[in-house]
Amino acid sequence: TPNMPLLEMIFRLLLANGNQPLELGQMHEQLQKWLGDTNNSRDLSIPKLKRILDSDRYYGLRPAPLMEEEKT
Repeated sequence: TPNMPLLEMIFRLLLANGNQPLELGQMHEQLQKWLGDTNNSRDLSIPKLKRILDSDRYYGLRPAPLMEEEKT
């Protein structure tokens, strides 16, 4: 639904992904697909997505911990 707040769309995206972590680029691509058929000109840039996720106080979204191979 293109009129939904972006944070709600991100939350639903994570639910649709089985509550598994997604990289910002993956979120960006999926949100573009969801909104691609509309004339909606929302800012879905990766910095905007990061800012929204960093400021979330409602859903309790947090960054996924790094896996061992990503730490090095």
